[in-house]
Amino acid sequence: MKNFLIKLTLVSLIIPFGYTSSVSQVVNHNNYLESITFFTDRTLYTAGENIQFAAYINFEINQLSSDTTNEGEVVQVNHSRKLNSNFSDIVYIELITPNGEKILGGKFLISDSYCASCFTLPNDISTGIYYLRAYTKFMRNKSNNSYNYIALKIINPSKPVITSYNQSNQSSIDTNRTKTSSINDNEIEISIDKSEYSTREPVVIHIAENTSKGNSLKKVNISVIPDYSIYENQHINFTSGKSSNQFFYPETNGVSLTGRLKDGKSDSSLALTKINLSLLSDEREVYTNRTDSTGHFYFQLPNLYGVRNVFLSTDNLVDSKSIIQVDNDFCQIPVSIPTPMFKLSDEEKKIALSLAQNTQIASNYNKTISKDSVRKYYNSPFYGEPNSRLILDNYIQLPTVEDYINELIPILKIQSKKGKKSFKIFSYKNDVDLYEPLVLLDMIAIDDVNKILSIPPQKISCIEIVNEAYVKGDFTYGE
Repeated sequence: MKNFLIKLTLVSLIIPFGYTSSVSQVVNHNNYLESITFFTDRTLYTAGENIQFAAYINFEINQLSSDTTNEGEVVQVNHSRKLNSNFSDIVYIELITPNGEKILGGKFLISDSYCASCFTLPNDISTGIYYLRAYTKFMRNKSNNSYNYIALKIINPSKPVITSYNQSNQSSIDTNRTKTSSINDNEIEISIDKSEYSTREPVVIHIAENTSKGNSLKKVNISVIPDYSIYENQHINFTSGKSSNQFFYPETNGVSLTGRLKDGKSDSSLALTKINLSLLSDEREVYTNRTDSTGHFYFQLPNLYGVRNVFLSTDNLVDSKSIIQVDNDFCQIPVSIPTPMFKLSDEEKKIALSLAQNTQIASNYNKTISKDSVRKYYNSPFYGEPNSRLILDNYIQLPTVEDYINELIPILKIQSKKGKKSFKIFSYKNDVDLYEPLVLLDMIAIDDVNKILSIPPQKISCIEIVNEAYVKGDFTYGE
């Protein structure tokens, strides 16, 4: 059995368990196209500031249809059709150097084809040109130059060392001023009621759109920023992109975790092998799946926010030492973006000084305790209340866990076959006998019963037994 995380054993649980295998359909992913329209509030920042961003997910499907020419010949025509709903639910945002080194990154939930959030720049980041890029996991099936890249100038007054990279022949990033009065002169016009405002005075914004083309304005992102802190043409296109030889499924219902299970001796893939994933958090959830014919596994983890630790384990395989290889969620394909020399205009220097002063003042006076406001807490395990619970402290101390089971838990027995022990649960329902028990230690799936029985009883608080079955997704568990 291969483990990724070890945790102190406190509770043991035994559940009747069964599984069913499912076969996924082969889908031509070339017929589906995802792209991202990506914006930031500025393109000039100082260390410690927040980068506000918004991402719009575009989803198209290419369909073949038959058409007849004037000569009567039937031909196949490819039609591209935009869909209103989004395909992926998660967008990946990274801050990278021109050489592709990741500085920071995060996963963000897409809602109604839209996502908006922020990044906090590290205080020790070096001065230089960086790139914010956005993509979905499904977009990783294409070349990494199809992601959305935005060039940013970042200044650190206390670390004025310019990041090193291969500079392009350009002298600097294009500094043509962005038109703040309109996004597109033919579609949307934005105006304000006057040019100057005092502190805390209301600002009236007028937005007029040209609906003659049938377009309808859905969302608008508005930011108040210093002058000369954003420029046109900050979106970067380059032709030296590379694609992965691995297929990535779209995340249509929350974050996912994928990887490959292989034999450590022969380096061959372990197909159709059971693998368990336990969440080491308040959700108290366990997911079970089987690898496909190529040894790859896929777990979908909906409704998870914040930071989570997971524990992965496999079957106790005979004559094999399994190795679990987890895919990196973020793109690892090397990238080298042609980048001009770092240069600040006189106006940018003034703005950078003001931004640095505001950031320093905010860091000293606006200290708040961050909270994960969207995290959900669960007190009950996924199986609900057990049918039987034995609290070991309520009884005299016995030498082994096996003694407690034999003496105090009549519905649970220990069987031994060829030196390997296993659990058998007795129930008034016949279907329990159809499944092998699922054994959990602090909600971590354990397949070797001998490891459970070797634990000192003083380290176990209670033993819970479930001897009824229920269906959870594609798998049958105890209730």
